[in-house]
Amino acid sequence: MISNKELLEYIKKLDQKLNKKIRIIAVGGTAMVLMNLKESTIDVDFCIDNKENYDIIRKIRIKSPFKVDLFHSGYIFTLQLPEDCIKRARTYKTGLKNIILKVLSPIDIIITKGSRLNQRDIEDIGTLMKKKKISKRDLVSRFNKVKESWPSSDEQLEQNIRFILKEFF
Repeated sequence: MISNKELLEYIKKLDQKLNKKIRIIAVGGTAMVLMNLKESTIDVDFCIDNKENYDIIRKIRIKSPFKVDLFHSGYIFTLQLPEDCIKRARTYKTGLKNIILKVLSPIDIIITKGSRLNQRDIEDIGTLMKKKKISKRDLVSRFNKVKESWPSSDEQLEQNIRFILKEFF
């Protein structure tokens, strides 16, 4: 399991290997650890702001005992979020030279976790609902905005979001 301290140590090492500013968005459990909503996460998930910066980050080799998954341009797991997902992400103060670290918004975390929706995701969604006081109206409104960015219909995600609404409201 990866703690907040281990995440920040990894990010610091990454920052030291960069020679330009890159915006990195923590997603999933990684974001929740940075928000102090979870003590640890199983793996590290980052969305890089664009394809060019994603390619730069992918080429950097840092010895790490944990798995790091990278996404880019608002694609998170198998889901495409609207262009505003990076703007909606909250800045995490690090004092680093090159990395601008952001944390995906709680509602966007819920929606991305809804794309897979295993037992751990359901627990994380429950934590986010309780600690961040997510309203049904806000969640439905954001989900409808996310649906607009899909290239096609995703019936499974729609079913999972209906389950989340039923389970938590």
